[in-house]
Amino acid sequence: MSQTGSPITSRHMEALWGRFEAIYGKKFSEEFGNAIEIWFRTFQERNLKPEDIKSGIDACLDSGDQFPPSLPKFLRMCRPLRAAAHVPFEPAPRLSLENRKQNQQKLSQLVGELKRTLGEAGKDPAAAKAIEAGKVEEAEKRMA
Repeated sequence: MSQTGSPITSRHMEALWGRFEAIYGKKFSEEFGNAIEIWFRTFQERNLKPEDIKSGIDACLDSGDQFPPSLPKFLRMCRPLRAAAHVPFEPAPRLSLENRKQNQQKLSQLVGELKRTLGEAGKDPAAAKAIEAGKVEEAEKRMA
């Protein structure tokens, strides 16, 4: 199965079917022998590439399962959370002591404002309910 990046062809499917028969023997033929067209259409609809099928075969061999995978399971094996697995980790930049102090001051100010707002809202049950419902603007109008 060469030509990475190209679409799946009937030759790829024949190679896959032969590989599955070699791996799973009679179990595969009995369960999926005549389903090649359904699998082929599904692979085309899902835009699978030959390298995806290779990943799926590798996952089958690595799994050690004695029974062939269903079509949905094989699809998952072909593309195992590829996007999440390839996101590089980048640590957050370290803040200077001065930046940390500024951020702490801003946070203290916001907490103070929130406490004042909640305290004022506590005096007006309708404003308190508005805040609980996420309607902050409505609450501010009631408290003004």
